Amino acid sequence: MHTARVDHPVSLAASRFRDAIIRCPRNDLRSLRDFPRGSCGDASVLLGEYLHQTGYGQWDYVAGEREPDLHSHAWLEQDGLIVDITADQFSDINEPVIVTGDRSWHQQFSYPEPRHPALIDSYDPATRTTLREIYARVMAAMTSDY
Repeated sequence: MHTARVDHPVSLAASRFRDAIIRCPRNDLRSLRDFPRGSCGDASVLLGEYLHQTGYGQWDYVAGEREPDLHSHAWLEQDGLIVDITADQFSDINEPVIVTGDRSWHQQFSYPEPRHPALIDSYDPATRTTLREIYARVMAAMTSDY
């Protein structure tokens, strides 16, 4: 399936963030070890934190589940714009970074969870600690040649 792409300044930031995750040693990434597979939740929160810190505002964490296979997925949304750096874990998506206003692919996931800010501080202390460790490693990868 193809998703319509939007030329938006956040596209470059999301691509740089994804590239930094990929450059990190797998053992340093804990929940992102198999990125992008099974990494959408934490990757979305971390990307939301990065976008917020780099001046792109606060993003909503959106998670849903797809029938009948019960696959779950998470991504970011802000004012109708979707940013997704892990959709290519699904066989029908080839794009590593999706920035779009087209909901056609994402609407197949029902949203049982309420939206919340995609920020590290939105989580409990233990989760915040883990997410901050991963975030620091990704930020280091953005500024080095690993």
